Amino acid sequence: MKRRERVLDLFRLCSSCSSVIQLHSLTIKTGFVQDSFIAAKLSNCYVKYSSLEATRKLFDETLQPTVYIWNSLLKCYCMKKSYVETLQLFRDMLSVEIPDQATISIALKACSGLLELRYGRMLHGFIKKKYEMDSDVFVGSALIDMYTKSGRMDAALRVFEEYSDPDTVMWTHIITGYQQNGDSYLALDFFSRMLMEGHVSPDSVTLVSILSAYAQLPDLMAASCVHGFVIKKGFENVLSVCNALLNVYSKSGSVVSAATLFRKMEERDAISWASMVSCYAHNEAADDALNLFNEMMCKRVEPNLVSVISALQACEAMCNLEEGKKIHEVAVRKGFELDVFVSTALIDMYMFCSSPDEAMELFERMPKKDVVSWIALLNGCVQNGMAYKSMEVFVNMLSIKIQPDAILMVKILTSCSELGVLQQAMCLHGYVIKCGFEDHSFVGASLIESYSKCGSLHNAIKVFKAIDDKDVVIWSTMIAGYGIHGKGREAIDLFNSMVKISRIKPNNVTFLSVLSACSHAGLVKEAVGPQIWGALIGACRIHHNTKLGKIAASKLFGYDSSHVGYLILLSNMHAVNKDWDNVLKLRSMIKRNNLSKVNGQSAIEVKSEVHSFTVDDRFHPLGETIRGLLRSLEATMREEGCCIRRRMGIRYDVVFVSLCKLFSFSKCILVFV
Repeated sequence: MKRRERVLDLFRLCSSCSSVIQLHSLTIKTGFVQDSFIAAKLSNCYVKYSSLEATRKLFDETLQPTVYIWNSLLKCYCMKKSYVETLQLFRDMLSVEIPDQATISIALKACSGLLELRYGRMLHGFIKKKYEMDSDVFVGSALIDMYTKSGRMDAALRVFEEYSDPDTVMWTHIITGYQQNGDSYLALDFFSRMLMEGHVSPDSVTLVSILSAYAQLPDLMAASCVHGFVIKKGFENVLSVCNALLNVYSKSGSVVSAATLFRKMEERDAISWASMVSCYAHNEAADDALNLFNEMMCKRVEPNLVSVISALQACEAMCNLEEGKKIHEVAVRKGFELDVFVSTALIDMYMFCSSPDEAMELFERMPKKDVVSWIALLNGCVQNGMAYKSMEVFVNMLSIKIQPDAILMVKILTSCSELGVLQQAMCLHGYVIKCGFEDHSFVGASLIESYSKCGSLHNAIKVFKAIDDKDVVIWSTMIAGYGIHGKGREAIDLFNSMVKISRIKPNNVTFLSVLSACSHAGLVKEAVGPQIWGALIGACRIHHNTKLGKIAASKLFGYDSSHVGYLILLSNMHAVNKDWDNVLKLRSMIKRNNLSKVNGQSAIEVKSEVHSFTVDDRFHPLGETIRGLLRSLEATMREEGCCIRRRMGIRYDVVFVSLCKLFSFSKCILVFV
């Protein structure tokens, strides 16, 4: 007996794989390897310090493994997430041994890992019929965990209610289940019941689950109460709880509370830093987000995916390309660059910072592209005035069988609006119907806008009338469509119908649309909006009314001080009155702030190829041909007795488009099969 006790004492000193092997050798030499208790302890040491293969080899060499030894091996497989092998081993065990509650719990955990509800329910029925284990809290917790992970909260609740005195683990499992299945209010109800009825205290896991539920709501007042409860119960220095609190404060927009908690934390990990960077980035504190990210890097805290993505979003918000490139280098070093979420954030950042080439180059290198990354690229092309490129991207996306969602269709229809190609709009309309997006509000509004801007008011009206459930976006877009075509009276009639017939209330966009339509038709008596003040400045320039123009400008810049068109308009008004000092000030402001006016652009399709022209375009490869044709037509018209008034800076884009329309050269550039 003394020798056996000495061998058992050696197990307390076992702390590595080599010591386990030495101890195994000793048990073989002494013959204690056949002792079931010592064999079970040896199996436990193999599970803890050695490999799965070595543990299985020891098990296979054991002549008569006990339930405890079976459980050690089952636990080892389950810990390694080898759930299929775990269940296979469990089946083998049933033929030779009677499982205990630990065995059943491990098998149920494997079912949870595989989301194997069918087998788990069979196991539930099996233990109810064969054993009286359904009252064991370990088995109950495993059953609740399995059902909640499979989304069957009804079954989980039935199991929970079978227990008259559930422990903390069972309460935590049911609370976590409701939270993870998106029913935060029920999670909060059960937390309240736990405190009032359960006679048990929540642990750190319970608190993390309940804080995650508050983050989904989010409820700042209640979360603050839980924070007080955390302090009262002595969990304020538990890292996982503090990180959960940071997440709640971030989601509820309480930046000050989050920052105060972050600075007071005795221990911080990569999740803590990422949560705080994310909090700043998503609550309009981009500068603070970048500063904290740089502080994190200086302190040699390794960033994770969340912190990198949040920092890139902060760079996007600040339009800080230089910092964005530095973070891109960090992402490359960490191996994050080609993660689909990081890549998408990089594309957004580069596109927003007017660097589309870098965004497209990265997109090409992405091994996996989802719908979100395609939207990011398309949206960036639209933002950077690359409507043709966005159409090309859309076609490429369809060619590799990636189906667009409604958001993507809105983006591509926006590009179509900018191109102004009617046949393209009709093709896209057909595709919208094919994909079943015609009932989507924003898609319908985009179709109306596309047809309006492509010159087909008739088709825009047809789309509008076909929509049964019209919201404020649909009404406003149709009113704007009438305005684009100079039909102010029809816009007013539609606005009146909206107010009288529908239950939809107009918003600021609706009023702006109808006012703009009225101004085109000379029907506006009084109005407030930036566009109306801009029109007033234009009128003041024509009528040399500098005094009124300055009043309009002061009102206008209160709404939009960075619109270069308005600045140029005001500058021209001063130039007409030869007020060169103010002209110089305004032009210097435009240059200093890197503002530029978007030139007028026209497009036309000729033999399936789209030609784009800007004002005073002298670089088109067919420019000389266009000007030669113009001169030939001018000579012909003179011979016929017509007179052409020629001015400096003639709009060759308008002339060429008009000529092409005259001779009916246009064709559709894209046909969907």
